[in-house]
Amino acid sequence: MTNFNERFRLVKEKIQKDKNLISKIFSFSEDLSLIPSTSLDGYYFLEVNKPFPLGIDPSRRHISFFEEILSKMRILHEESNGEIDLPKAYFLLESRKGILSEDLTCNYHRAVFSFNFYSNLNSVLKKVFQNDPFWLERSTFQIKGKNYERFPVIDLDHLQVKREYQKIFKEYLEYYKKHEDFLIKRDNLKN
Repeated sequence: MTNFNERFRLVKEKIQKDKNLISKIFSFSEDLSLIPSTSLDGYYFLEVNKPFPLGIDPSRRHISFFEEILSKMRILHEESNGEIDLPKAYFLLESRKGILSEDLTCNYHRAVFSFNFYSNLNSVLKKVFQNDPFWLERSTFQIKGKNYERFPVIDLDHLQVKREYQKIFKEYLEYYKKHEDFLIKRDNLKN
């Protein structure tokens, strides 16, 4: 199994080395910051497909949960031995300007389906998160497109880890609050 941090480190390096992409990311982020936060709703496609479709989530609420979501992703990765389908990118932009992540819908060219059958949910989700079928069902989606399918796509900010995962969750949370492993910086634009 690939180490969680290492898996994302390789993607971060690709993104961080691409000066044009970094310029586009931060320019787009600055444009979004001009919109009143009360009008910002949703996820914004960056119109790039390399290394894969990317977008920015400027939601202050989601940014405040960044380290928590990352910690939950790591637990899922480890509990599934790297098998669970996580986004290929999930990074915080410098100065907490937004979250850069893989755009699974490819600017809504792929359909998002709510997945409402608790009995069919991935067993790792049931193992890690509190067994409230309502929230697990409401937080799990499937994405489909031509010759494309992703499942489960999980909205992690609504789910709480079970008591037996609280200790490791808090350890990961503290680690990600102190380290910049998942931070995209604009400093390479000065080179």
